[in-house]
Amino acid sequence: MEGLLERLWGSGFLPSSHQGVKLRSGGDPVLYLNDPPGVSRQLRRSMLDGLAGLHTLQRERNGDPEIASRVAQYEMTFRMQASVPELTDLSGGWWSGACGSCSSTTADGTSTTI
Repeated sequence: MEGLLERLWGSGFLPSSHQGVKLRSGGDPVLYLNDPPGVSRQLRRSMLDGLAGLHTLQRERNGDPEIASRVAQYEMTFRMQASVPELTDLSGGWWSGACGSCSSTTADGTSTTI
């Protein structure tokens, strides 16, 4: 049922520049957000700069506007890698001490305490 709801209520009908990113509830909130093991942030930045240079040459040669969109997506991904971990850390929000020990029970009997 969940897969059907995602297809019916998803953002797939929007152009890719306006689609959102689904946050996962367990593990990494966004897949492939962290740099691969052994790749530093500085190395990742230099790789993206080199790739942007190659794409710029290709765009000038072919005039393909999709190349500029691809470079913009790489840059957005790089910025997300820095900001998403902070945005998804809900441990220090105003709600963390708002009700002391709040709990709820779902329909299947699972209890959650905050």
